[in-house]
Amino acid sequence: MTFLNSAFGRPDENNWGRNTQYAACVKPMLNALGWRGDIEQVVEAMPHFKTTMDLLDFRSTLANLHYQSSSELQTINKIDERLYPCLFDPEKGSLKVLISNDDDGVYVFDAEYQEYTVLSDKQALNEKGTAFFFSPTPKEKIGQWNTGQNWFRAVTGRFAPLIKRIFLMTFLLNLLALATPLFIMAVYDMVIGSGSLETLTYLLMGVGIAIFCDIVLRLLRGSMLAHIGARLDYIVGSTVLQKILSLPISQTERTSLGSKIARFREFDAIRDFFIGPMALAFLELPFIFIYLITIGLLGGPLVLVPIGMLVLYAIVGFFILPVIQQKTASDLANSATKGSFVTETFNKMRAIKQMGAEEVWLERFRDISVGNALAGLNNNMTGAVAQTFAHVIMVTSGVLTLTFGIGRVFDQSMTVGALVATMALIWRMLAPTQTLFLALTKLNIIGVSIKRLNQLFMLPSENNPYASSKLKRFKGNISFSHVSFRYAPDQDPAVMGLDFNIGAGEVVAFAGANSSGKSTIVKLLTGLYQPQVGRISLDGVDIRQIDPIELRKSIGYMPQYSELFHGTIRQNLLLASSTASEQQILEACELANLTADIDRLPDKLDTRIGDQLMQQLPAGFQQRLIMARAFLANAKIMIFDEPGNNLDEEGDRAFLEAVNKMRGKATVIIITHRPSHMRAADRVVLLNRGAVQTIGPAATIIPLVFGGA
Repeated sequence: MTFLNSAFGRPDENNWGRNTQYAACVKPMLNALGWRGDIEQVVEAMPHFKTTMDLLDFRSTLANLHYQSSSELQTINKIDERLYPCLFDPEKGSLKVLISNDDDGVYVFDAEYQEYTVLSDKQALNEKGTAFFFSPTPKEKIGQWNTGQNWFRAVTGRFAPLIKRIFLMTFLLNLLALATPLFIMAVYDMVIGSGSLETLTYLLMGVGIAIFCDIVLRLLRGSMLAHIGARLDYIVGSTVLQKILSLPISQTERTSLGSKIARFREFDAIRDFFIGPMALAFLELPFIFIYLITIGLLGGPLVLVPIGMLVLYAIVGFFILPVIQQKTASDLANSATKGSFVTETFNKMRAIKQMGAEEVWLERFRDISVGNALAGLNNNMTGAVAQTFAHVIMVTSGVLTLTFGIGRVFDQSMTVGALVATMALIWRMLAPTQTLFLALTKLNIIGVSIKRLNQLFMLPSENNPYASSKLKRFKGNISFSHVSFRYAPDQDPAVMGLDFNIGAGEVVAFAGANSSGKSTIVKLLTGLYQPQVGRISLDGVDIRQIDPIELRKSIGYMPQYSELFHGTIRQNLLLASSTASEQQILEACELANLTADIDRLPDKLDTRIGDQLMQQLPAGFQQRLIMARAFLANAKIMIFDEPGNNLDEEGDRAFLEAVNKMRGKATVIIITHRPSHMRAADRVVLLNRGAVQTIGPAATIIPLVFGGA
């Protein structure tokens, strides 16, 4: 994999620090692992907004290339050679990639000197450090391919060892929680009755030790739960977005942007669960038997009081849960609708003001807000009923315990201290049950979120994460054979019976009225949609047999509308080719007649653009910028969708010159209404209502389009 040399050259000697050594280890590690991918995949897997690489970045890069890792404190000579290759981070000295072991010593890559060498010195082999081992991630664990009805259960299964330790801590904490009630009982029965301060001193020492241990265990448990919550937040968030990006476009265009954002935010409830009181209640619920046994020993038949309360909780919960589910679903749906409307408002603020539709828009928002408020009111009222019931249960349990306990005190079946301790134990035991009962609404939201997560990962992804072979350089022969497609079963065909061939290096323009099928042809050719009838082939290969990511990376595409992203101009351009050199970027800008405009910007290519700056940038500049991005792809197939939009005469002339330079070197497809673009094409395909009306030179097609123009 010598292609990685250009990505990780020797840096400045003065800046040769630890973080730079991690970057130097990427190439030899991938070499040793036998990875066979493209340099673009490596660059895209690396951190995008950092100039150096630390240990976390290194492991994340390998993880993005589908290698899982583990670590172990060890010396080099004690590492099992079957675990090679591995990254060794010594306590002193430079990073090393351990590659193999034989009689001569350990063959390593030394990151400081960037050279391969053999370690045979005993002192070096006995050097202590941390070894990081890498192995291919099983396909079923890779984000968008981790499918199944129990996806979330599989993810949480990664934390099984940590969860076991948390349960053990919770068990110990529940045992320690007995100290306070027993201390109270001892004070009532032994200290007050006898007036022995010495006994009180010993009791205070004992309960103090218990409280100290309780504090330590709670802090440890809290940190573990926070770790799980943070890891789940990262795993779920990044993997959900990865899955969404891997879905066919037909799956993601069915809902509005606001609805997508609202659904995405629902997953925050999962993180909040692990760092909130509900997680603690769930952990403590299995250990209520400890309290039941203790209450039975202290109060005898009084144990029936908490048992009865638990049964009552279960019965009421059984009947109220369906109501809560219904109210919660309605509340979530209305919240999603409101969020979608607000998102649309901000996205289309200018259009609303231009039409003077502020009052109409506000009235619509009021109607939506009424529905959302009513749904929230009904949901909150149900929660209030549950809260009232839980409060009554706690009060009733105390009253019943006192009522029946006093009789046992009078007949000397139990002491006053035992009665007070029994009350404390009952309330302590019912606390997690009350918490869960009050959180039924939130628990239902979490259940809905988990269900939606599982449903999301059951959807088929369009790309294969193991398709790591070097991208194929297509010649550019395109063939549509009897292609028909409709966006929905109840709609008319967008294109019907398309039958044409485009030779490699040919320039072809597609013309026709609006909704004639021009943009649909682009979507089909780039694999965003699949035809219901017919076949589209590239160099004789059906595009359904080509990985969609590989297909799109082999096509340079300029969309009809300027689609720029937050970041610098350079970062926007590099989206087309992440490994493009500075010279290639400058050549693409020159080809799009953009160089002079960029030179006038304060930071030139590193000028950061965002919403406000995008609105200030001239439309023609934005159009030429996305044109330069398409040129930078340097693909054998170039698609320009309405490239004349917002271009002045000089910009249009530069585009036509670029087309002439690409003629014979790349297949160029131009979706256009401009006669000048049609004249630049070798052939023009005229579409009418989704079908090919005629194909011919511009001289014969232009009169048909413009009525003799």
